Amino acid sequence: MGAVLVALAWACILGMVTTQYDGSICQSMDYRALTRELQNEHQCMILEKLQRDFEADKNSREGLLNDLVRRIDKLSKKISKLKKSKEDGKEKPLKYSPALKGVPLIRDCHELIMNGITVSGVYSVKMPLGRIVNVWCDMDTDNGGWTVIQRRMDGSVNFTRMWNDYTFGFGNANSEYWIGNENLYQMTTYYNYTMRIDMYGWENDHAYAEYGIFFISSEQNGFQLNIGNYRGTAGDSLNYHNDMKFTTIDKDNDKWFLNCAAKDGAGWWYRNCGYSSLNGLYIPGGNKTITPDGIIKGIIWFHWKWLYNYSLRKTEIKIKPSLAVKIERELFTDLDDTPSTVETPHTEVGIDDTEEEEIEEETDEEDFDEGFEEGFEENIETQGG
Repeated sequence: MGAVLVALAWACILGMVTTQYDGSICQSMDYRALTRELQNEHQCMILEKLQRDFEADKNSREGLLNDLVRRIDKLSKKISKLKKSKEDGKEKPLKYSPALKGVPLIRDCHELIMNGITVSGVYSVKMPLGRIVNVWCDMDTDNGGWTVIQRRMDGSVNFTRMWNDYTFGFGNANSEYWIGNENLYQMTTYYNYTMRIDMYGWENDHAYAEYGIFFISSEQNGFQLNIGNYRGTAGDSLNYHNDMKFTTIDKDNDKWFLNCAAKDGAGWWYRNCGYSSLNGLYIPGGNKTITPDGIIKGIIWFHWKWLYNYSLRKTEIKIKPSLAVKIERELFTDLDDTPSTVETPHTEVGIDDTEEEEIEEETDEEDFDEGFEEGFEENIETQGG
């Protein structure tokens, strides 16, 4: 039996059996020509089956190998194409706004002035981490170059939104929108900004509040608000909200026993709940009756009109590099027609009126610069922590 196995094995390997047969090799004349001692039909059929299985497995593996080679070749071509595209991209980096031909891609609206563009409108801003966002650039107010981060004007956009909406932004830069807390966090982390809030009443009047220090913390810290160095004509209705995390209808970070955002239908840096709510419901006409249980709704900035039930007609929250604001005011003092600094007393939150007025009278430009530098250092330390 061993001799039969050896004979057939060598016949297969060395190609001694070279003739192709339609039937079994065990029925072929070559096999019948073997001596009787070497003929064992049972063993022959087993070997024949093994040979067929081997050939089938070989063909299958060759097919898989060929398919793998084709796939690798196809993938290699794709990689080469992507590599070439990437190299082309390096040679031609994105320098201009994808929507406006000839307008440079900017980090904020102040860079438009540096490029000789002075027309207010919608422009594309590149966030520090690369995301491109359309914003309204105010090129008219206080020497221009203000990046508008919030805009209310006609109630066309619903501001009663969830946490994720306020995180990534919503609305239309041509009308009403919120730039997004994540974008705001990135901008104010990489650069130092001054924030200005312009507000308009239903009597065609106007006031503003400005903060020389402004930044917000990361989402992990609840987009906590950090402001300082107030100046303006609207009164400081935001100081009470300082150091507070952002609150929305689905994420309560305020100190009230209920959710201030759910009460106001807005998202804001509420405390308990507070003196301002610029993302509140848009109330045509401005007057909203306070309900018996004390519920107040609307776009609120209490210290301008000293009314809780007065909802503003239009608001714009905007930012500009603090260094640019300081330089412009030093260079163009004679052209600055903004009203003199007015500090509004905060009797509701325990601030003494007389003491605050005395401090304000003693404040001069040197003290303001010193406070700005201290705030700047505090900004860096807070964000670094």
